[in-house]
Amino acid sequence: MTGPNKKPVSPVRQYLAVRRGGTPRPEGIRASRGSRPCPPPGNLRRREGPMMGARASVGMLLVAIAGCSGGGGAPTAPGPVEPPPAEQPPAPPLPPPVALANCDPGAPVWMDLPVCAESSRDGYRRDDFGTGYASLEAQIIDSLPKLGAQVYTPYTCTLYAIREDGSAATDIDHIVALVEAYESGLARNRFEAFGADVLNLTVAVPRVNRNRKSDNDAGEWRPERNQGWYAATVVAVKRKYGMSVDPAERDALKEMLAADPGRTVTCGG
Repeated sequence: MTGPNKKPVSPVRQYLAVRRGGTPRPEGIRASRGSRPCPPPGNLRRREGPMMGARASVGMLLVAIAGCSGGGGAPTAPGPVEPPPAEQPPAPPLPPPVALANCDPGAPVWMDLPVCAESSRDGYRRDDFGTGYASLEAQIIDSLPKLGAQVYTPYTCTLYAIREDGSAATDIDHIVALVEAYESGLARNRFEAFGADVLNLTVAVPRVNRNRKSDNDAGEWRPERNQGWYAATVVAVKRKYGMSVDPAERDALKEMLAADPGRTVTCGG
């Protein structure tokens, strides 16, 4: 028993005591967790006298303290750790708009839309908005009400046959016309995104799209049917892209929203 002022017995001395006098093996001398038990002392071969045997005993003690690996070979180094897979970056957000050039900072606001006169259309070019909308006709038609294999146009509730490719003999229409968006302060870095945004796309009877609505805003033209849906869509699109409305357009939108509570396209009823 070790007194309080005595040095603790080293692991080597404890093991040699076990070899010579049969004292119980110290608690700390055992195989480490997860490794195979070490072979008994008798399995170690002594060579060239007692000094070599002592060296073997010491070597065995060190193996016992460190833990034995299966087969007695050198411990296997752990393999390289694979780094976790990199996360996919999120889709880039819509580019931030530039400051509205057609409204003063103190302009009145209606439904989060600045109200002021339209800007000039000088410098407008249709090609700047791209042609991404052209491939979206089937998606637009799929979102509209139908009667059998025919689709209703929202402005007049006219029926058109749906072709095998999902298109119809209609025009694709920008609900907020491209030139109207230009005059309402649409940021230049959003032109192409705006031109191909399905929120602002529908189908129309060609003569209505080209000869009546054309590039007019809500203060200059109203659809025959679904005025509540039309006005709510104009507001949603202009809010999304940070555009303005002029006073006449604001008043017309207010009237349509109040007169028609519908916010979806409804035909045939």
